[in-house]
Amino acid sequence: MKLLIYKDDKKSIWLDKYNKIIQDSINNPRKVKTINGVKYSLHHIYPRSYFPKLANKEENKCYIDFHTHIKLHYFLWKHDGVKYCSQFWFCYVWYKKNYKDLLTAEEFEQLKQDLKEYRKFKKNEGVKI
Repeated sequence: MKLLIYKDDKKSIWLDKYNKIIQDSINNPRKVKTINGVKYSLHHIYPRSYFPKLANKEENKCYIDFHTHIKLHYFLWKHDGVKYCSQFWFCYVWYKKNYKDLLTAEEFEQLKQDLKEYRKFKKNEGVKI
């Protein structure tokens, strides 16, 4: 089984942007963590938290540079705020410590609201987001 791109019920420009990068990564695969001094991080095409059965499958993994990795999580968050906010939050916090601002003030406020909603849903396991 070869996973090509992430899909769900919703259609959005954010998911299209995500899939474009994923498709490029599939077409130009990297299986190492560093190439010519550029560090690559492991990204799960189908997020582990929502697709645990795919988490360890090789075809669900791709190595991408860190800035692109953050972008992918940003695109998923913009695509479906509450569902993917926690994964983006961890990337964002690390990035913000080490680089310039990534989000506008409005986006940051929305991210905080989405995290609040996400935590409510997580307290009630079994509730679909």
